[in-house]
Amino acid sequence: MRASNPTIIWELLLPRLPHQAIFLCGGWEGSLHDPSIAPSTSVQVFDPNGCGWVRHDTYLPAMDTRHAYSACIELENIVYLIGGFVQPKSDDEAQTEAQGPTARVSAYSLRQRVWRERAAMHEQRNFLSACRCRGRLYAMGGHNGQQRLASTESYDPVANRWHRLAPMHNVRSDAGATSLNG
Repeated sequence: MRASNPTIIWELLLPRLPHQAIFLCGGWEGSLHDPSIAPSTSVQVFDPNGCGWVRHDTYLPAMDTRHAYSACIELENIVYLIGGFVQPKSDDEAQTEAQGPTARVSAYSLRQRVWRERAAMHEQRNFLSACRCRGRLYAMGGHNGQQRLASTESYDPVANRWHRLAPMHNVRSDAGATSLNG
């Protein structure tokens, strides 16, 4: 069945998306053994009820920059893409954005259906760990292109501001993170 009006379908799906869909933003994308594999701008959605992946270009527009090694977290019907490695989409963009680790934060509003830039972190970090707890986002460790990091930051979405926190005891990258009862 094909929907004649994607907006109506989206409005019906929206209330269940944060709890019944899994978002996959960016990452290295291409065919196996493809030498031109590159960071992606695409957003894919996994429907756990239908047990299948859907490329949601109709409902979720592609990101404006190629991303890999980022963290992706949903909070209050907003999908945040935090840090990572960015690569311009074309040679024209190379003048405005450098390739490499980034402090950028992009947020996709599920209600307004638009990507927006949010306050950047204090440090560039890819291979970072991130989670949400008590209405805030947390970014921990990672790699800034020169070295692994022990620094941590928390993001207040209401104030659109990152705050430095106590560093971890050791540098750390490529780790998983989650919150408990938060």
